[in-house]
Amino acid sequence: MSTLNVANISDDQSTLSNSANPIDKLNNTTTVDTKFVTNGCTKAWVSWSNIGPNYEINGSLNASSITYTRVGDVEANFTNVMADANFSVPTASSANSLTSVDGRTTDKFRARTLILDWANSTQQYADLPDMQTAVHGELA
Repeated sequence: MSTLNVANISDDQSTLSNSANPIDKLNNTTTVDTKFVTNGCTKAWVSWSNIGPNYEINGSLNASSITYTRVGDVEANFTNVMADANFSVPTASSANSLTSVDGRTTDKFRARTLILDWANSTQQYADLPDMQTAVHGELA
């Protein structure tokens, strides 16, 4: 394996047509510090579908598998471990569901989905048909 060590990445402005859209910020960027590329990008993502108690990964980056632990509770396992367990996993919720993340370790995290029934003031864990997550943090 080879290692490429650089401090900045530059684009070749001669190939861009800035006059076509002068407010296009991407076309007007000439150099980017590599820390924004290595530290500012997603380190893992996974999209999965629930098929009964079995989960099928639809696509992923740095996610080796999904482990079903119980209704509404899955673990996403990393291919390459994180530097520590202080990574971020953004979650989304809808009017009737809430997804939380816990159980973070350097090699996995848990996603739990709770369905809220506002009319009856009840809540229960449930499997959603499709889920997507992204992980932001530092790889080991």
